[in-house]
Amino acid sequence: MGIKILLTAAIFLSGFLLGNFFPKRLYTPTLTVINIVDGDTIDIPDGRRVRLSSINAPENGVGTKLECLGPQAKSRLQTLALNQRIKFEGETKLDNFGRTVAVVKANSVDLGATLIAEGLAKVVGPFPSPGYQEKLLQLEETAHQGQLNLWNLNSCPPPVQPSKDCQIKGNISSTGEKIYHL
Repeated sequence: MGIKILLTAAIFLSGFLLGNFFPKRLYTPTLTVINIVDGDTIDIPDGRRVRLSSINAPENGVGTKLECLGPQAKSRLQTLALNQRIKFEGETKLDNFGRTVAVVKANSVDLGATLIAEGLAKVVGPFPSPGYQEKLLQLEETAHQGQLNLWNLNSCPPPVQPSKDCQIKGNISSTGEKIYHL
């Protein structure tokens, strides 16, 4: 009787220890993208909004300010992911806005890495792993050297600053009318 208890305890303890040293593979169901919010965020059928891990794409002007190449980044993500079956690679986390943050693949293509490689997003931390960080930084450097999209000075000209000598002043009324004062 004592040997059975000792054997049961040993099996339980070894399972507990191995479970802590060898994390379980998380079950990640295949999901379909139902909406593209912008160049780095998608919606899935279970109601979750998913932010692509470790990238930041320009804003597309819907509910936010319009940034250079924002609509193009959204359009590219739409081409890659809308109505496509996706999988999360590795662990997921929640950000400050309640969005799931994950490395997302559609048809075995890493969506975030693709946007970085095409110069439609920039690399930002945190990273799910050092290897992923290195991969994204290499893709970003290649896009930068190739002057792709965000890295091309002609794609995003700097905003025009008014001259200090400019005598034109203006307002926009509550109806949207532009009023200029000379």
